Amino acid sequence: MPQAPGGATKRQATVAVDFELGGIGLHSGKAARVRVCAAPPGHGRVFVRMDLNQAPIPARSEQVSSTTLATTLSSSSGSSLTSVSTVEHLLAAAYALGIDNLLIQVWGPEVPVLDGSAQPWLDRMVPLVQGGPAQTLEVLEPVELRDGPRWMRLLPAASLALDVEIRFDHSAIGTQRWQGGAGDFGGIASARTFGFQDQIQAMHQAGLALGGSLDNAVVFGARGPLNALRFPDEPVRHKALDLFGDLALMGCRLQAQVQAHRPGHGMTHALLQRLWAVPTAWRMVPG
Repeated sequence: MPQAPGGATKRQATVAVDFELGGIGLHSGKAARVRVCAAPPGHGRVFVRMDLNQAPIPARSEQVSSTTLATTLSSSSGSSLTSVSTVEHLLAAAYALGIDNLLIQVWGPEVPVLDGSAQPWLDRMVPLVQGGPAQTLEVLEPVELRDGPRWMRLLPAASLALDVEIRFDHSAIGTQRWQGGAGDFGGIASARTFGFQDQIQAMHQAGLALGGSLDNAVVFGARGPLNALRFPDEPVRHKALDLFGDLALMGCRLQAQVQAHRPGHGMTHALLQRLWAVPTAWRMVPG
């Protein structure tokens, strides 16, 4: 098995065995199916909406079209715009395993939420080392983004390391922190997406979380979670999981410490844009 992004791995990787999973979309509430297929060196991770037969959608930060409660990627071809949503859990598993090249065929508007975590994807992905050299982006100087009390920072480091902290004004969550690297992903992969009971009606009115249920999300009521937690700190573990998925949109491996205080999809995307805009802050290191 290849080592994780930012480690000593020199070669690209894909999956050894194609596989398929299906279920319901978290936000659309519509049936969705995904087939994950091996791809050659240099292909990258690419989504294709098989139900629309339109332009492929590279899993890259420049394809991000929405970060509202999920990461949505879009690609245009002529007058047609093709999108696929809720890509972060699948991408998190691939990124943590060091899988660089995938053809991800999707039937439906979003990737199925499954149990609300990345574990079903992680269980099915078997890495296969390929011949092409992998590229790693090495952070050379600090890059920071602030939004009121929220902030994220990239710092030089010997390998990929995450330091994630969340704060919620809820007695069952409060302040939680998770630290680790891609080698620790197994400890967060089964952490589920979460939300709050008093926000469900507003989300439904906005056309969001239409497929959400206690089968695929942790819901916090006024007195605590309505379903059993898998970990006492499951919310921060899921936030770290999402961060792995959004970092995958760099299209390369990352050598840096990522510090995140109250992160979200939009903030991670903005941080990556800031990084790209400062050429002295990074360099590409070939495999």
